[in-house]
Amino acid sequence: MKVLRLISGNCFDIPERVMELDKDYRLYYNVKSKAIELHNLKSHPTFQLVLPYSQLDARAVDYIRRTRVDKIIIEINKIDEYNQNLEEKLISQTLSEMHEKTRSVVKYMNRGGSKIPSYSELWGDNMKVEDVLTEVLIRLGDRDKYDIMNLPQDDEEINTIVKCINMVISEIASDYLPVEFEEEVEVINGVIPYDNLSKKLINLKNVTKNSTKIDTKMYPNELLVKADGMVRVQYMYMPNAVKLGDIISLSPKITLMLIVYGVLGEYCLLQGRYEDSSLYDKRYREMLKIACRVTKEIKLKHGWWN
Repeated sequence: MKVLRLISGNCFDIPERVMELDKDYRLYYNVKSKAIELHNLKSHPTFQLVLPYSQLDARAVDYIRRTRVDKIIIEINKIDEYNQNLEEKLISQTLSEMHEKTRSVVKYMNRGGSKIPSYSELWGDNMKVEDVLTEVLIRLGDRDKYDIMNLPQDDEEINTIVKCINMVISEIASDYLPVEFEEEVEVINGVIPYDNLSKKLINLKNVTKNSTKIDTKMYPNELLVKADGMVRVQYMYMPNAVKLGDIISLSPKITLMLIVYGVLGEYCLLQGRYEDSSLYDKRYREMLKIACRVTKEIKLKHGWWN
C-alpha cells in the first residue's frame, strides 16, 4: 500500500488553488501519519510541510502562502548576508587595484585634465548575460539543471529569463538611468536622420562643433541642426536586446543583484507566482532607488595637487 495518496481535487478546489501559488505544488494524504502533506515536484526530496488541518479548506491555502512568503524572506536575507560577507572579503583585494586606478587619475590630471574620470572609464563594465542567468537560476532552484558554459539556445526557461533580462534593461535605460554615448556624425542640409546614429536615441544631450554648442531640435525621425559638416552628438540611447554571450551595458551604478532581483520579479510574474514577484520587485525597486540618487560630477581646478 502506498503511503502517499495524491489529492487531485475537493469541493473547494484547494489542490488547484495551491497549484496557482506554484505549478509544482502537490497535496498528498499520508496514510501512515493520517496527515495532509505539501510536496514540490522540483525539490529533492519533494516534501515541504505538513498542514496543521485535517480538512482541506481556505485555511490550507493561507497557511501555505504565509509559509512560502516567510521562506522567501529568509532566503533573501541569507542572500544579502552572503553578498555582504563576500563584499567584505573582496575589499582587501580591491584596495591594491584602487591604488593603481588612483595613480591613473593623478596622471590624467598631470596631463591637463579637469574632470575626474567616471567609474566606468576607470573600471570598465563586464557584466555578462550569463552572470545574471546564473544568479537567477540559483534562486529559482534550477542551477544544477544547466551547464552555464554551454547553455542550450532553445530552452524555454533560459529564453524566458533572457527575455526578462531585456525587459529590465529596457526599463532601467529608458526610465531611470539612461546610458550616454558620444560620436561624430555628418550633418547634411542641416539634418541628421536617426538612422545615421550608431545607437537608438532616447533623448538628446547636446550637439557641438569645435567645442561650441549648436542649436538642435528633435523631430520624430531626425535632428534639425543649425550647422553642416561633422559635429559631435552626445545622447542617451536604448541598448540593443542582449542574448547569451553578450555584455550588459548600463550605468555603472547598476549592480548585478539589482538586475537579478528585477529579472526574478518579471519571471515570477510571467509564471503566475504573484507573491514571489511582488517580493522580488520590491527589493529591485529599493535598490534602483538607491542607484538613482543624484551625485554631482566632481571637477577639480587644474594643478590643485601641486
